[in-house]
Amino acid sequence: MFESKAVLSTTLTSPKQFQRNVLSNAGATAIGSTAQFLLVVVLARFLTTADFAGYLTAVAVIGILEMASDFGTRVWAIRGFALPDPADQIFYRAIRSKVFFSLLCALALLFLPIRSLSALQVAICFVIAVVQPSTDPFLWYLRGMERLDIEAGIVLLWRLGLTATLAILAVSGLHLTSLLGIWFLGTTIRMIVESRIYPITSLLAKSRRNGAKRASDIGKMVWTVSPMGTAFLLMALYQRLGVLTLGEIGQVEDVATFGAAFTLVASSGFIATSIAVASFPKIARAVSDTDFTASGNLVRSMVASITWVIAPMCILGIITSPFLIGVLYGVEFKASGFVMILLLPGLYVSCVNLSLKYVLNALGLNWLDAASAAIGIIGFFAILFAISGITLSEAAGIGWSFGEVTVFGCKWIFLSRHGRLATSHLLWVLAVGSVLSMSAGIAYFYFV
Repeated sequence: MFESKAVLSTTLTSPKQFQRNVLSNAGATAIGSTAQFLLVVVLARFLTTADFAGYLTAVAVIGILEMASDFGTRVWAIRGFALPDPADQIFYRAIRSKVFFSLLCALALLFLPIRSLSALQVAICFVIAVVQPSTDPFLWYLRGMERLDIEAGIVLLWRLGLTATLAILAVSGLHLTSLLGIWFLGTTIRMIVESRIYPITSLLAKSRRNGAKRASDIGKMVWTVSPMGTAFLLMALYQRLGVLTLGEIGQVEDVATFGAAFTLVASSGFIATSIAVASFPKIARAVSDTDFTASGNLVRSMVASITWVIAPMCILGIITSPFLIGVLYGVEFKASGFVMILLLPGLYVSCVNLSLKYVLNALGLNWLDAASAAIGIIGFFAILFAISGITLSEAAGIGWSFGEVTVFGCKWIFLSRHGRLATSHLLWVLAVGSVLSMSAGIAYFYFV
């Protein structure tokens, strides 16, 4: 069932394997995202407003801690596994780097007050983040080997089982702290199961066998991954600014209103994520071979595919948001429908930005990627505090979409000035984004 690395290397770049990767990852992510979204719907109906707002905050905190706990090591490792480097040495150095950054992350948490969560809940969020799928070295190996089909099966089974368990326990009356504890337990069990799967057992055995040949310069690793880590951490922070900021300056109702809309919007980008993730190893190899014509064609195809999938979805969402929110969450979340309208133009641009993040990484422009995320954060806060006459949750929705456009503008400028890839086709992103923004404005004033 599972081939060795030598056998895989002859087939990984085939169109059939690429299609299998995209379809399996997209299918698993779609099912998993739908299940997780249904869990949010259940929690919205059965938890208190304070616990529901706390759960949304916990999800946001976990997302940021995921990025901080390996600080870009995942991208370095995936790229390393995709290239003809010794897999066992890549794995060993990735583990050491992840442990180092996880300890730094735990230390930083001591100085990071989060009003919406207790100290125990923050601690549980940290241990959950350390073993989430995106920060799991076992899954990095499978992704670098372009075996997203195997990864998708593992993660899907975990998500469905965990989601069903949390939903049942929430209906039974468990509170937030207990739900977070179950989340951590389920995630730990997933990693134990992974360690028994053949491709992983083979990697672990080889890593132990060649222990004397390992490179252990942690300082060099920190220097190598820091640009990637900064870029991904800022991106993770940006994606969760709405919930975290409203948790500090607003009321639990603001967090619940914005979080309900953002959860549905964020869940809709799974196909774009699958396309970007499946394309990354190919782009990395093309850039490594200095074949910028091929890498440019891959980027153009990736962005076009995302546009054809996400843009129509956003238009449909803009038209149906208030009705969809009412059906899913109930009439008490009607205001979330208006927020969702304002978020959807940003969803499309956000999906493109994610794909360009991998392009910048392949080109070694991680500090420029980090700069674009930082400028986007400034744009978010500028809009949030400048707009008046609407609710805080609606201002956050406009700020998030505006920030994504700012991030895209920065990435486009950086890629254009770098000169190795053609970027004229990316102007279509601004055109499509403008159409979506006008549609959202019309729909918002119509419904309100």
